[in-house]
Amino acid sequence: MKNSLLLPIVFSVSFLLQSCGEEISTPPKSLPKIDGDRTLAIAKEICTIEKRYSGSPGAIKNIEFISSKLREMNVPFTRDDWREETPVGTLDFVNLIAEVEGKKKDYILLGAHHDTKYFESDPNFMGANDGASATALLLGMIDALRKAESKPDFSLRFAFIDGEECRFEYSEKDGLHGSRRLASKVAAEKSPACAAVIILDMIGDKDLLVEIPRNSTPSLADEVMNAAKICGSEKYFTFSQKYILDDHDPFLQAGIPAIDLIDFSFGPSNLYWHSSEDSFDKLSPDSLAIVGDTVIRVLYTFKDKHRKL
Repeated sequence: MKNSLLLPIVFSVSFLLQSCGEEISTPPKSLPKIDGDRTLAIAKEICTIEKRYSGSPGAIKNIEFISSKLREMNVPFTRDDWREETPVGTLDFVNLIAEVEGKKKDYILLGAHHDTKYFESDPNFMGANDGASATALLLGMIDALRKAESKPDFSLRFAFIDGEECRFEYSEKDGLHGSRRLASKVAAEKSPACAAVIILDMIGDKDLLVEIPRNSTPSLADEVMNAAKICGSEKYFTFSQKYILDDHDPFLQAGIPAIDLIDFSFGPSNLYWHSSEDSFDKLSPDSLAIVGDTVIRVLYTFKDKHRKL
């Protein structure tokens, strides 16, 4: 997951020219807010499900857990099951797509991978930040948005994506299974159309610093940074010189505007990533709320200028 390279960064910085009070559009006076404690509690429940790597019994339990939460919230969702060849044989994968209606049928897709990395040396790898945190935040965002007094302009699709993690090395048959499949489906769907994709990954770290990798749509990066500035959370977001291979990449390859919001500085020198240190005690309700509230502002101030219409 998230192999990264340091490359020169070219980002539009128009957000720096905007005044602190300027907004992309006029949102409602009161935006939905993330309940950080409740979202953290969801992450804790996910962490109790062991071995959530793709094709495992834990993965099935995790899918059932996410599905049960969506049913509790009375949110419509669809399940996409398929089988695919991998370096360890044919595996079963599942994507879940939940929908929250907006004023328009065209939609913004928000995604997070629900699978965890497989380690033979650590088969019970918890994946608290790398898997559980963003999955929980999607559920927390759905809960906040479904009860909102005012709908966002665009409808929202929340994608719980399988198979992001590779077993050995990223290739056409190893890793990004669910996002490749979903990007193909989204690109083929002409109406309603996907206006943008926002991928969340590793966003629960107590020491939060969300990076926007250089392989993200620059105008979407501007929108996120502008929202963070208005929310007062700009110190938690930064542009990165890294090229990060994550679930947003197949959408970019399909010509769909996409951005990855990821805290890829997990522990000293990122040492907690893909290790037994990726445990629940590293997560913070404040971090979940900061990221969620910033993204919600993006959804309510979204300006459809990123795609070729």
